[in-house]
Amino acid sequence: GVIARAGLGQKMDWPDASAQNTDARNEELANGHKMTFTASLTYLLRNVLYVIILPKWLQKRGPFAAARKAHQSYLEWGQYMEEMIAAKRSAVQDEKRECTTTDLLSQLVKEEDTGPGKSQHRAGLTDSEIMGNLFVMTIAGHETTASSIHFSLAFLALNPEVQKAVQLELDEVFKERRDDTSRWDYERDLPRLMNSRLAAVLNEELRLIAPVINIPKFTLAAQQLVVEGREVTVPAKPIIRLCVPSVHHNP
Repeated sequence: GVIARAGLGQKMDWPDASAQNTDARNEELANGHKMTFTASLTYLLRNVLYVIILPKWLQKRGPFAAARKAHQSYLEWGQYMEEMIAAKRSAVQDEKRECTTTDLLSQLVKEEDTGPGKSQHRAGLTDSEIMGNLFVMTIAGHETTASSIHFSLAFLALNPEVQKAVQLELDEVFKERRDDTSRWDYERDLPRLMNSRLAAVLNEELRLIAPVINIPKFTLAAQQLVVEGREVTVPAKPIIRLCVPSVHHNP
């Protein structure tokens, strides 16, 4: 739900608890699709190893039903992404239409102004580049989002006075809408939540429990740096891994 809404701008309903199929949602099948958006995303996340490890011909024609369905969910997900990218590009370019900018996809499809006096080179990302970013975000965002929510709840349980303060601010934001999630509004409520104690708690959780261990980088050309008053030359092409926990914990 978090990945779909924050990343793609798509709302996903919680499964129907009364249904025998715990993945059942009130979602209509889109034209030209064999799986709903929720079904394709859910099955892809649960069975992504088939897509990553097996060659495409084996996914499609192999003896494993799970692998064949994983391949189908991957194709369906890709088609949904292409449709969403096209729709977002149209919404961003048409100033008369209301377009949300609170999801990652809207930011990815934006292009910098290349008007008079500015570079005429294309400043935005290609559809292929956006698809690559979205696939990484969807897969890598799965366990990192889950673990961040998990540890946030654990830290709040260990600090009841902070938990009560957060709850009071949430009550103030949602007021009479608190127990009616159908009246929550992403574009209206998110800015207030991002400036609340809840955001402070989430940021502190991300500092204490880094969602990734290292960030790999490399230099295209040699660079001169000053480290603790000493000039250091970083040669071209070495891979540098930034140790995130050290950055977050070491003063």
